[in-house]
Amino acid sequence: MGCDIHAHLEVKIGGEWHYFSPVEMWQSYTTFAKMANVRNWDEGPTPISKPKGLPQDISFMTKYHSDNYGVDGHPHSWLGYDELIELLEFFESEDLEKPWGSHHEDDLKWADFGVWLFGNPISGFKKYPGDYPADLEDVRMVFWFDN
Repeated sequence: MGCDIHAHLEVKIGGEWHYFSPVEMWQSYTTFAKMANVRNWDEGPTPISKPKGLPQDISFMTKYHSDNYGVDGHPHSWLGYDELIELLEFFESEDLEKPWGSHHEDDLKWADFGVWLFGNPISGFKKYPGDYPADLEDVRMVFWFDN
């Protein structure tokens, strides 16, 4: 039985987490292993984090999506912005099959999670803060798996 991922981007504004967008990702066990030690076998990559569960301050909409998977959703976790950058660096250092949702090579860079954050690649959030809304405090990706 295969394993799929369900990922959602959240942004922190005014000290509160808000739902931003879904993150379209392809089934890639190397990606899952690196993100949260899911489907990580003998010589897989060192995970960025073991599953952390859902964040205490999760947005209503992300929790709503998660709740609809019931017991089929497992294990839940999230990556903060710096961990997302670590994941990007892993992809850039490995010869990996393109794991994200862009279906055309010239579309969104797969290393930017196939998601634009307020019209800019997610990777530039801390490098180029002037390109993002001034009140944007943080970004994270919340995710879970199902088979």
